Amino acid sequence: MRASDLKLLLIGGLVAASIVTERILPLVVLGIFLIWAASALFTRRLVVRTPADVGILALVLLLPLNAWASALPDKSLLQIYRLLTGIALFYAVAEAIVDIKRARLAVTGLALGGLFLVGLAPFGVEWARDKLTFIPSGFFESLSLRLFDAIHPNVMAGYLLIFLPPVLAAVLFNWRGLQRIERLLYALAIALMLLVMVLTKTRGALLGFVIAAALLVILRWRRGWLAILLLGSLGAAIVFAVGPDILLDPLISAEYGVSTLEGRMEIWSRGLYMLRDFPLTGIGMGLFGDLADTLYPFFQYEPGSVPHAHNLYLQIAVDLGFPGLIAWLAVFFSIAALTWRTYRKETLVGHRQGWVIALGAGLLASQAALFVQGLLDAVTWGMVRPAPLVWGLWGLAVACWNLAE
Repeated sequence: MRASDLKLLLIGGLVAASIVTERILPLVVLGIFLIWAASALFTRRLVVRTPADVGILALVLLLPLNAWASALPDKSLLQIYRLLTGIALFYAVAEAIVDIKRARLAVTGLALGGLFLVGLAPFGVEWARDKLTFIPSGFFESLSLRLFDAIHPNVMAGYLLIFLPPVLAAVLFNWRGLQRIERLLYALAIALMLLVMVLTKTRGALLGFVIAAALLVILRWRRGWLAILLLGSLGAAIVFAVGPDILLDPLISAEYGVSTLEGRMEIWSRGLYMLRDFPLTGIGMGLFGDLADTLYPFFQYEPGSVPHAHNLYLQIAVDLGFPGLIAWLAVFFSIAALTWRTYRKETLVGHRQGWVIALGAGLLASQAALFVQGLLDAVTWGMVRPAPLVWGLWGLAVACWNLAE
């Protein structure tokens, strides 16, 4: 086993433990620091170089200022620790995946991870019964909540959304190159992840998947845009026949009481007030709900019922200020550019199939889905325990770019 493989296993295990319980986050950060120090002494290299380094360095340098500005530093420190674990996972993945075999195992890992989330869903998700009424509410009566710490449906859908495109791309771009067991595993994972995503009734995730799937079809087939145009016309005809109200149905989040578009606008307005008052330092990571209840009280919601801004970009800006948002966007767009370059590297020489092109297209579609969902939710950032997984996916994008190069 290579040293980078061992480092990824150790750091990945610590990150997984922190997702199970955030109480051990300080110990996880300490453990990652010790692993990194030992690795640096052994390899004489701190991190593998990536195009996202400048943005990541800016984010890290902003964290002490953010902790100083926080009114509740103990609470903000947990979010800071989570961000640091994500960055550590990013570099560990980027360093460890150095050949097609490991990249192929990473896709299998995404499929298995998606199936693990699917397995948690029947008894771990607090299902929403009052939106997208084409699913009868009685269906959810048989799904009883058994986990002590319930999973919000938006969180479940958000992480299935970013896991799904690379697996789907492996099937669309490299079906003939898959072994029989891989075909069965990937097809099962795609079907079940999509089913659970629909059952969560999360509009942002469903819209993100539609965008990601359309992008994959266009990238896979030279005339794929014709199929998208045909399906889009068919969808428009169905909406016209059923009635436009299906699209104007208010945005709802049962747990947080976001029952109307007007309510969502009120939440966004509080985030804009915070950003106006704390543009450089932010309010401190994870303090949206506390500060809103204290300084910018809601008219429609009870105190403690709105923990975040329901918009990824607004939430990052509120947490870290405009400099933090710029740094995060620099990382995001550098990763998106890498995935596009990975895809183009193969297509420029005439290839339309294979693992590298599949990973480039799949990870690009994953970024598109993340971007779209971020307009309506913030479940891939900060206070949500699986947040480091996004960084792991970004590390995979860097590794695939290195393979293409």
